[in-house]
Amino acid sequence: MLAEAETARRRTPEPGAVRVLLLPHRSEAVDRSPAVVWFAPGRPAMTEALNGHVHEAQVEAAIVLGLARWGHAASPPPAPGWYARRHAMGLALHDPTGLPFAGGLIEVPVGWTTTALVSGVIAAYGVPAGSLPPTGDGRRIAQLMSAARRLGLIAAGRVPLRW
Repeated sequence: MLAEAETARRRTPEPGAVRVLLLPHRSEAVDRSPAVVWFAPGRPAMTEALNGHVHEAQVEAAIVLGLARWGHAASPPPAPGWYARRHAMGLALHDPTGLPFAGGLIEVPVGWTTTALVSGVIAAYGVPAGSLPPTGDGRRIAQLMSAARRLGLIAAGRVPLRW
């Protein structure tokens, strides 16, 4: 019983923690996507540029490090050096230096992992355009990602999945 409680405690994200969301294989957010993972910050660091555009600081850092701003393109370009890695309790996105850029707790289905290993991953980091629903509402999550992409709040790239 205590072991189950400890496991549940570890799976409950801390307030402000990064949420890791898996999008269904076919979604309106991505055309013909192999496997999509979205790392969404719990406490985004929003800034306003001199031109009045609003940005999230870590999205901008990801772009500087090699991810692309994922706007209207059906699929983001490859992100050399970046990779997603599975760990015991979820997924992490690693930057080209090998350091974890973002990560969080999520139960990863076998089907998603198989698709990711075969076809690669579209790894996205960014701020949702609205309140995220509980994990499992793939359609709503895809809608929020589409809206965030239109606002320029998502950095993404095609990356491999590593163990």
